[in-house]
Amino acid sequence: MRTSNLCLAACALAAAVAVPSAAQAQGAFATLFGSPVSSGCWTRSYESSHLKAHPRQRVTSIVIAYRPVMQSKQKSTARKFEVGIGIRVKGDRELYARVAYCAPAGQGFACHLESDGGRITLAADGAQALRLTTTSIRIEGSKRFIEVGGAVSDDSTFVMRAAPASACAMLRGALD
Repeated sequence: MRTSNLCLAACALAAAVAVPSAAQAQGAFATLFGSPVSSGCWTRSYESSHLKAHPRQRVTSIVIAYRPVMQSKQKSTARKFEVGIGIRVKGDRELYARVAYCAPAGQGFACHLESDGGRITLAADGAQALRLTTTSIRIEGSKRFIEVGGAVSDDSTFVMRAAPASACAMLRGALD
């Protein structure tokens, strides 16, 4: 009996830690997408010197655009929202774009890309940055598929900075 009570207590503690509270989700959401300094647009571009120093990195630029209204026409909330993700890779000028569906997880948000495009995690990285982590992202473009992360490249973590909404205009246009 004592062992089962201990097990129940441990399970309850694990569930409480794994599932973020509404307040935690709202706080992370406000930091990333609802603060006065955030347009909901986050970007990262890499200089050629960085890419030369990291030859297994394929991503040359990445952008995340928060979508205040989801494809279903529902208003985004801290509990359920969408972002657009756009990626450019070495040797290709195309912007590979996809929508990701997000929900609270841990200290941030777990998102899955449509069309079995993989999973990403979004979290605040200090007061002014967004950290995107992934094991693999797969996106179909106009002529081919790309895959980044996992065994195919060193693209697993991106620290992105807030950018003006204009920096996400091309991505938003590609997704609409």
